[in-house]
Amino acid sequence: MAEDHVFPIAVDDAAIAALAEPISIGVRAVHRARIEEGERVVVLGAGPIGQSVCLAARDREASVLVVDPLERRLGMSCAMGAEAVVWTDADDVIAHAREWSGGEGPPVVVDATGVPQAVRAAVDMAASAGRVVQVGMSVDEVGLRIGSFTEKELDMLGVSCCGGRGLRPRRVARRAQQRAARGHGQPSVPARARAPRRSCSPWRTRPR
Repeated sequence: MAEDHVFPIAVDDAAIAALAEPISIGVRAVHRARIEEGERVVVLGAGPIGQSVCLAARDREASVLVVDPLERRLGMSCAMGAEAVVWTDADDVIAHAREWSGGEGPPVVVDATGVPQAVRAAVDMAASAGRVVQVGMSVDEVGLRIGSFTEKELDMLGVSCCGGRGLRPRRVARRAQQRAARGHGQPSVPARARAPRRSCSPWRTRPR
């Protein structure tokens, strides 16, 4: 590895230092999304980036719903104070997200998978004048109905790195440290969180 790609760390636990990259991207995504206290945010994908987005959004005191086909991942989201739902199919998840957010859809949806079905679901479930944030990376092409953007006046935002004004990465990192200090046990997903599960046809998540 090149010397200019190696940086000293100020913590003894290498596992905590390893969180710097995913958390910085999560904080950037929340900053780009302009998430505010009390807003309802749906995060598609519960990999390292999705969990980091959840953590940063909860730090801003937003209500968060995390979606993933792997139920074992969702326990971590619940431990951060989020609600969770197992991905079954797009229609079920979209309906559940709309109901969870009051009927019109969530004002903010973050896709942390890069999977076409999830990206389409993000656009479809977002409320009018909502923000859809694309964090998941992919080489896939996604077919989207143009009317979804003009009729709902959606903002589509991309995220590829960390940084930005007004960020509080140290505070978010401290929360991650506190959680690590409490142990990594993952509680089971509450019964309500399993609501849409009828038949399991999960998408292939590819969280960064």
